[in-house]
Amino acid sequence: MRVAVDRYDDPPPQSHTVVQIDTTGHALSDAQVGAAVDRLLGKSIARKPLPDAFQVTLGDARDALEDELRRRLRQPSANWNLSAGKPRHGDYGTVVRYELAAVIAASPIAAAFRHHGYTLQLDGIARLTMGDTAETRQLPGHIDEMSLTAHRKAH
Repeated sequence: MRVAVDRYDDPPPQSHTVVQIDTTGHALSDAQVGAAVDRLLGKSIARKPLPDAFQVTLGDARDALEDELRRRLRQPSANWNLSAGKPRHGDYGTVVRYELAAVIAASPIAAAFRHHGYTLQLDGIARLTMGDTAETRQLPGHIDEMSLTAHRKAH
């Protein structure tokens, strides 16, 4: 398994920074991915400090977040009707974003960013498909686009 944290800095005047997190190969636990992100993010910051806010992309690292979202929506207390494949109350997109934001906040990846003084914020999702197996058909399956921003925590 390989975990990569790549940083892309646009030259001035844009001064736009993107941090991309990606995983390849055999599966690691969420905790192992979080620890690797923490270490690699620390190395990147040591070379050059990060701005107060920047975009974060997850690549294949979002798969674990999608799995955790489905696990969370299967809970009896969840605002999700498994038979109908939609929320019990509220708008589909709003409920999925709310639940996904909670999953992200509790993730080891978010913990790695917190360790370096940043919080992760889910800005939006796009092109959400339903699961493709009998077990997941009534749950969000794959999220093609997940927009995240890291913000420096105020001291």
